[in-house]
Order: sequence, then structure tokens, then C-alpha cells
Amino acid sequence: MYRQNRLDRHRRTTGMYADSPSVTARQALAWATVEGARALGLADRVGRIEVGMQADLVAVDARALNLWPAHAPVATVLHADIADIEAVMVAGIWRKRDHALLTTGLDRVKEQLQESGARLLRSVRPAGSPA
Repeated sequence: MYRQNRLDRHRRTTGMYADSPSVTARQALAWATVEGARALGLADRVGRIEVGMQADLVAVDARALNLWPAHAPVATVLHADIADIEAVMVAGIWRKRDHALLTTGLDRVKEQLQESGARLLRSVRPAGSPA
């Protein structure tokens, strides 16, 4: 919202669009990593790639056509879609590799999600309304 407000103010004041972004890709990445961890009170454990920190990593496959050519690595990561995620590591354990989930028990997770969705729908639909 800040960026949009700044760009709108610039356009109203000058009659022209701003020629440079008010927020860099690096700043946006910091919000999602270091600053996000700090906001959650987890900055001592996550948010940076350093010795002693929990290894939570996402590997983006920048060979995909929607990201090619990857001139700016940080911007490329920020523009990546879920389909571009090649690998995910959580707490030092690979959860996804080669675009495939490695997690076992997905059928049970799906059942739990189905049950959760049904509970939510029951709580927002009036009694006796069609499903």
C-alpha cells in the first residue's frame, strides 16, 4: 500500500508516473525473510542463512518460461509462482525435491483439510441451507 500511495502522490503532483520503484526487490525479500522472522519473534532462529539458524529454504527453478531470463535473481524469486518451486527444506529436512512432495501421509492431511473445510462451512451457513 505504501508503494501505491507514493506512486499515486507522485502522479498527482507531477502529472507523470514515477520512473523508479519506491521499494526494491531486495527490500521486499527482506520483509518476507529477516523482517518477517523479527515480526514473529523468531529472528534468533529463522530468517537468515547463517550457522546456527534453522534451515528453511526454498529453491526456485528459474528455467521456467515465466521467469526466463533471470536477469535479477532476487526479483525472479519474488515473481516465482508455486509451480516454480523446485525444492523446499524445513528445519533442515527436505519436504519437496524435483517438484515433488516428499511428505508421507498426504491422504490423512487431505482428510483433515476436508473435515476442517466442512466445519468452517457449517459455521458460516445458516441452519437448513443447502450445501
